[in-house]
Amino acid sequence: MGESRIIAIANRNNLGKHTTDIQKALEDRLGAEVIITESVEETQDKMPDEFSDLIAVGGDGTINSVYNAGIKKNKEFLFGVVPFGNGNDFAASMGFQSLKQLYTRQEQRRHEALVRSLKHIAWTINNPDKRGFIYDIDVGQFTINYQEVNHFLSYIGTGLLANTAEKLNKQTKGKKRYSLAAAKELGKQKLKTNKTYANISYGRKPGEIIINLNHTKPEEINSQSRRFTSFEIMNNLQFGGGMVYNPKGDMNDGFFEAIGIYEVGLIGGLLGLNKVAKGSDFHLKDDRFGFDRQIVKATIKTDKDITIHFDGETTIQEQYQDLEVTVGHKQKIITGRYFHR
Repeated sequence: MGESRIIAIANRNNLGKHTTDIQKALEDRLGAEVIITESVEETQDKMPDEFSDLIAVGGDGTINSVYNAGIKKNKEFLFGVVPFGNGNDFAASMGFQSLKQLYTRQEQRRHEALVRSLKHIAWTINNPDKRGFIYDIDVGQFTINYQEVNHFLSYIGTGLLANTAEKLNKQTKGKKRYSLAAAKELGKQKLKTNKTYANISYGRKPGEIIINLNHTKPEEINSQSRRFTSFEIMNNLQFGGGMVYNPKGDMNDGFFEAIGIYEVGLIGGLLGLNKVAKGSDFHLKDDRFGFDRQIVKATIKTDKDITIHFDGETTIQEQYQDLEVTVGHKQKIITGRYFHR
C-alpha cells in the first residue's frame, strides 16, 4: 500500500463540546487525518479508499459503522477504538473505560490521560511487532434481505431485547434505564394476543442453528416449536450499557454464543433482567426455558417483519427473507493503556 496513513473517524453526536479537543489530540499525538461525521451514511461517504490504520472514536454504533465502511475499502488494517459513546458495550467487554463518562469529572486530568493513551496507540501502530495492546477478535458477518454482507463485532439478535434497543436508540444507555425499558417491553409482549412462535432446528454440520419465527399459532406446541421471547447471537459479554448477557463470552474462540429465551412470565422475566443487570450467570441449563450453545452459523426465517439489533444499531428484516449470520475473519484491535480499568 505504501507509507502509513492513519484515518480517525469521530462521531460529533458523541463528542459534543469535546469535539475540538479530541480532534486536536488525534492530529497531534497520532498524526491522524481526522474526519468528523454525524451519521452512518456520512461515514460511508467520507471513508478514504486507502489507509493503513483506522481509528473509531464514539460508541458501539460508531465503531460498527466505521468498521463496516473501512472493511469495504481495505481488507487488512489495524483497527483502533477510542470509546466515547452512550453504550460502549464493545469496549467494556474488552475491559476498556469510556472517555465520555470520565470526561464528566476532573476534565484536565482526564484529557492529559487521553493524550498519554493516544501516544501509546501511536507507538503500537509504529511498532506492530512489539508488545502492546493488540487483540485478535472474531468478526461476525450477516446478510439481511439478501443484500450485501455487513459485519458486527459484539452481537446481533431479535425479539424483546431488539425491541427495547429500538426504543432506546440514540439515548444515553445504562443498566437502570435499559432494565426499565425492557420490563415495559416485556409487559407489552405479555398483553399481545398475537404471540410469536419459534421452531428450532439444527444444521447438518456442527455449530449450525436454524430459527423459524411464526406469528400464527402452530397446530402443535412441542419441544421444537415454542412461544418466543428473544434470540441473541453474542460475541461479547454485554449490551444496553452494561447488561451482562453472556458473562462467559470469549471474543477470540472461533465461536459465537446463541442464546434463545422461550416465553417467560412477567415475574420470571423481571427476575431474569435483574440477574443480567447484576452480571450474574443466568445461562440456561434447562431446555424447557430456552437454549444456550456455541455456534458458527445461524439462519433466522420469519413470516412477518421483525426488528434486528446489532452493535448499538437497529434495522428491519423483511418477512419471508433469511437473516444469515456466520463467524467470519479475525480482526486486530488496538487501544491505549488509559482505557483499561
